[in-house]
Amino acid sequence: MRKGNMSLLLELSEELECKECAVLCEKVIYPANCFDSGCKYIYSYDQGIHTYFGCLYKVFAVEIDLDGYEELEKRKGGFGAVKVVRPPRERCQVSVERAYNREQGESCREALLRRYSTDEAEASTYSQER
Repeated sequence: MRKGNMSLLLELSEELECKECAVLCEKVIYPANCFDSGCKYIYSYDQGIHTYFGCLYKVFAVEIDLDGYEELEKRKGGFGAVKVVRPPRERCQVSVERAYNREQGESCREALLRRYSTDEAEASTYSQER
């Protein structure tokens, strides 16, 4: 049973990160897109004088202070992205971004395009070939 859990964790890790080269890339989501798309899975709650929001399905695990978020959204670049920690829902708009270099080397842009294609069938086929 333990082996099955480890296998599931490895599969989940492969869905959320790319390890094709020396650059570590991760799937991220921009909370602004969640609001803009009218996502019904965004929740909020009040804690004292602060209001926090997050994703009901925990696609991103953090709960974000709404006032801080709104202040940053007014600035150039906006709030930015948060790391995807669970497989995204169908309507989620995710992207793949370079987290940091693990060692010297070139980015594997072609592998990223193959691996994180918006065409799920193509991505599924690529995963099975590995």
